[in-house]
Amino acid sequence: MMVGRFLLLVTMTMALAACSPTTVIVRQMTDLVDDGMIAFERDDDLDLIEKAIPANIKLLEVMLANSPDDCRLITLLSRFYGSYAFGFAETRLEKALYLDPPAGTSGQSVDRIKDQVNHYYEKGLGYALTALEKNEPGATEAFNKVNTIAPYLDRLDRKSVAP
Repeated sequence: MMVGRFLLLVTMTMALAACSPTTVIVRQMTDLVDDGMIAFERDDDLDLIEKAIPANIKLLEVMLANSPDDCRLITLLSRFYGSYAFGFAETRLEKALYLDPPAGTSGQSVDRIKDQVNHYYEKGLGYALTALEKNEPGATEAFNKVNTIAPYLDRLDRKSVAP
């Protein structure tokens, strides 16, 4: 009985030593955000979501700085950037391009909005490619050439769907 307790204690100590408190916290928060992502996607208060996503992106990037190899965290960042670009930044761009521009608006502000939209998509793409590379190397190279994308995608499995 005493040997069993000793082995349990040694095993637990080794497990705790392998995972720092920061790593454990980041993993737990990543689980919460990943499981709660559906709340963002279902919410109908678009004004609130538009304001909340950038804060969540920054929080996830802070978490990523503490756990740079966390594939789920990288994937979440990709999703948030893509959602923000598609759902909100592009809407601002379309308003600037197709609606009567407000007084004082110039082509320069349209160019600035285009740059922002491109930046958000590029950040999301960068995170997605990083996540894919961790599970199935070759993503960046495959996506740089049209003729290599299909063979690369054919070899992916379910765990690669999110990125």
